[in-house]
Amino acid sequence: MKLVALAVGVVGLLFFSSLLAIEREDMQVTDLSADAHTLLEGDRIMLLIITRSTCPYCNSLMKTVMLPLAKSGVWDSRVVLRELELDVSPEILDFSGKPVDATAFAERYGHPFTPTILFLDRCGREVGLRHNGYDGSDFFEFYLDKSIKQAREWLVAHPPECIQ
Repeated sequence: MKLVALAVGVVGLLFFSSLLAIEREDMQVTDLSADAHTLLEGDRIMLLIITRSTCPYCNSLMKTVMLPLAKSGVWDSRVVLRELELDVSPEILDFSGKPVDATAFAERYGHPFTPTILFLDRCGREVGLRHNGYDGSDFFEFYLDKSIKQAREWLVAHPPECIQ
């Protein structure tokens, strides 16, 4: 009986883990110019999370904060959530639609360590103070939500004029 329960638990865990992987894959950056079009209406911003697959803090941030928030839909009207995994992401299209290596794109924002959360407008301009690192704090989500609010307020006061 214990063996059956263990087998069911393992199968359930594998199934749940595969669902998380699919959801994380859905957040991966491929075409930022297409994502930028979704930011045209209202005061939505992009949260771009720069990660590495080998970074335990990145994996913890994605698993405990970002994936649950993405799945809940609580930010859907305010945020487009994307992940740029530097050591996994292939060449991407930047905000102007030009192909660029993921690491070269990240270096446009300095050389951020991982994880780094950028708050961007539809032109790729930073509109809020970035969050560097993740400490697992219970208040992280609160501060992230506060930063989103401030970035959106700044965006309304400084509408983007993209230069391609």
